[in-house]
Amino acid sequence: HDDEIFMFDAGVKFANDELLGMNGTVANFSYIKENEKNFKGLIITHGHEDHIGGIVHLLLMVNVPVIYAPKLPAELIKKKIAEHKEIKIPKIVEYDDDTVITSKYMKIDFCRVCHSVPDSFMLCVNTPNGNIVRTGDFRFDFATNGDETDLKKLMDF
Repeated sequence: HDDEIFMFDAGVKFANDELLGMNGTVANFSYIKENEKNFKGLIITHGHEDHIGGIVHLLLMVNVPVIYAPKLPAELIKKKIAEHKEIKIPKIVEYDDDTVITSKYMKIDFCRVCHSVPDSFMLCVNTPNGNIVRTGDFRFDFATNGDETDLKKLMDF
């Protein structure tokens, strides 16, 4: 919105039979690079490769001021970046169910969801133009122990 850009997830798209000889692709980060002065941060929903696998490529191209991530994905990201000595680990802020990120134009709220990896979240971004809900990946599994989807908060989104 205006002079604020947040990016949600930076993963790898896994290759298929049409991309012979390739394991995967990453997004084109040129828009973020061109608007780097407005880039406020990267927000990660969970720790699967299709959501964090492109972070190293982003960091090689763009100065990322902060990465917001739940605890488990934050640790996975640190480990991934540490494998690349030429990259300085940016500021990583861990968030949880009660975290709210407030910026000039936006308020970002988080909702825990059940997924095949712990510490998964969806988020709601309140903007002057309306709300944006970023689901990440989730499932409804009522047999989990501690990583259930927060249905009440989800309904509030």
